[in-house]
Amino acid sequence: MSRKYWIQIRFYLAEAAVMMMFGLMMMKLFYKNMTPELDTYSFPDFLVHMMSPYEYGLIVVPVLLFAVIHCLKDDFLNSRVLFYSSKRELWIDQEKKIFYLSVFFIILLLALTAGFGYAEHQIWFNWDQTQSYYYLKTHQLFYGNSLQVWIAAFFIGFVRNFIFCNLILLSKWAWNRTMPGVILGILICVCEIIFDSSITEMLIGLKKIKILMSLFSLDYPMFQDRGERFVMVIALGVILVLIALVMKQVLKKKEFIHDKVF
Repeated sequence: MSRKYWIQIRFYLAEAAVMMMFGLMMMKLFYKNMTPELDTYSFPDFLVHMMSPYEYGLIVVPVLLFAVIHCLKDDFLNSRVLFYSSKRELWIDQEKKIFYLSVFFIILLLALTAGFGYAEHQIWFNWDQTQSYYYLKTHQLFYGNSLQVWIAAFFIGFVRNFIFCNLILLSKWAWNRTMPGVILGILICVCEIIFDSSITEMLIGLKKIKILMSLFSLDYPMFQDRGERFVMVIALGVILVLIALVMKQVLKKKEFIHDKVF
């Protein structure tokens, strides 16, 4: 990745970090009165909570969409396109940007969550104890460690970010506009929040439907159920193949004329 690229987006990433920190602070204020007793709640529990579709959709996704829009906004200018020998080379370079952006955002979220979570819940790990919140939710014990929860959160957060970013990229290639991708991303978040709510099931009998964040979900059952982890891997493979196939067709139809992409 060129130095010019990092200079171009450093201010957007700084703004994103500030916005996410502000969102976490606000969420912490609302969340403080809803937490269980401190002697049962640990840092991994707080991490699981922050990775839920509701919190992730409100704190991370809007800022992520904002950042990726700004990172891609000048990529289709004629002066930029001339640096690439083919449309495929341009697309690969954009996917690299998305990759780094996805990694940056999940590392940022984990760092901020660690700071806020450990300041409030100074129990590093207690899932192997019967007085833990994990045991309260699953009636089982997990004889692992906090690092495993961190790694799972990193992988799941990266996958979510990468897919959301590709919605914007696909929208940019297909219609030369990012708004369709933004609308689709927001719609996914809204549906995730609605379908993830137990109130929805209680009121209208609609059971939880897995879309994206609930499909790649950091929840308690995944640490006991190998089948759930296997479904995640299969789903990721299918989604990556679909992205590649759709982008292949879009690249074939895209033509660069003057300063616009049609």
